[in-house]
Amino acid sequence: ALNVKHKEIIKDGKPICSSGPFEMLRIFLKNEMQKGNVKKMDSYVATVCLTGIPVRLIQIKWDNVIKKDLNIYKEEIFEAVWKTLQP
Repeated sequence: ALNVKHKEIIKDGKPICSSGPFEMLRIFLKNEMQKGNVKKMDSYVATVCLTGIPVRLIQIKWDNVIKKDLNIYKEEIFEAVWKTLQP
């Protein structure tokens, strides 16, 4: 399941990027860009940068690719996401 698409799981659902939480994060990041707290980029790209790395790590944990506790990766994940988004 390393390449699962949202529509394969929820056949009649809206695309994940249309979900309420995704949209809330997108608007939050857009506002933070305007304040200069986050690098200016397309708000969809910024939201994927924020959510994609942690979600992917969880997926590969579920697939038993990673055997260790995910908590040990918190700092690395935070640093990777922040380096992508920092102004």
